[in-house]
Amino acid sequence: MFVTSNSGTDILIRYLSNVAVVLTFVVGIILNGDSSLAQSDRNGNPDWRQGKQLNRFSQQGLSASFSNAPLGTRLRVFAKNQLAAVFIDRRLDPMQEMNLSMHGTLERLYWQVARQSGGDCCRIEDFYYVGPKTVAAQLPVAFAGLKQQKLSANSPNWKRRTPISTAQVVVPKQWLKEITQEAGVSVSNIDLVPNDVWSKVELPETSLEVQVGILLVGFDLWYERSVDAKTITIVPFPNIASGQREFFAGPGARSLVSSIRPKYPQLKISASGNRITTTGGVLEMAQLRADLVAQQGENRSDTPAQQKVYTLKTRAARGSILATIAQRTKRKFNYDKKRSAILREQITVELKDATLEQLLESVLDQTDLEVEITDTLLKIK
Repeated sequence: MFVTSNSGTDILIRYLSNVAVVLTFVVGIILNGDSSLAQSDRNGNPDWRQGKQLNRFSQQGLSASFSNAPLGTRLRVFAKNQLAAVFIDRRLDPMQEMNLSMHGTLERLYWQVARQSGGDCCRIEDFYYVGPKTVAAQLPVAFAGLKQQKLSANSPNWKRRTPISTAQVVVPKQWLKEITQEAGVSVSNIDLVPNDVWSKVELPETSLEVQVGILLVGFDLWYERSVDAKTITIVPFPNIASGQREFFAGPGARSLVSSIRPKYPQLKISASGNRITTTGGVLEMAQLRADLVAQQGENRSDTPAQQKVYTLKTRAARGSILATIAQRTKRKFNYDKKRSAILREQITVELKDATLEQLLESVLDQTDLEVEITDTLLKIK
């Protein structure tokens, strides 16, 4: 993702060489008819999937094949085509070749890519971080600790989310100065940040808390906030042994908790809606997450012979279709009344031999609705 050198000239030469490789590889992708062109916003930036849309998309099945592909270039191109952002830690070699062919979920793909490159993967807000294993295990807990800190009313707005789209060449130290100055935050120990050069960084709307943290963590650094949160002090990245971590698990979150608790007795595990919350050792929580992601691949195949399939061709209100699905699968249908407007929208659905999960994904596509499903209930939120 970047290059480092004691010589500014050497940095520029090496960066331009990497750009040449990137351009050559992108041309190769276009000529070979890779994934369809990604959507962009009015400013030409990727219209990244965020929030509930990313939650659902991350659980959907997809196929991908990488052959002798450089990690940095190929993964970023794939992320833009899928509108599912990824950030690659500077400590992973962006030029190492990937050879991977799989059918599974987006999360499983990112996880396998990270493992093949000697690292691991975790989700931070609305993007995926790919980096060293220990950091990927600790980072969600580190950010959770920041988010739990109580800030005074006159503190800078650390929670405000803004999209990230840097210049083609970005100096991290200068980037840090710019985003903190804009927020009214002063920085102590900024000289701990090495002089470095990165290629362009593009991420969806991201909080200031995460922007600062993701910028520093690649240098094995972190930050502490003053009482009024108007000053940060850059410090070495802490060795985090335990904490709390939350992640999206899909409609079957509650049943998943029941099945995984016996394997992880040392963890406190609970489910709320579509999310699972775990408390305990960071390495144990990372292993639990890896096990669940691995199951996503095992639970999906090109021929879902073990699952009941449905055929549906209709145009009707989204809510009516969901109510019919609930009735046909012998479940009670329930929904949040605040979501009535979206449920009244007329949609067209045409599927053949689709699983229940695929059916629900199709009905909820392009909305921020979430579904909670048990053996007896189908609930829309």
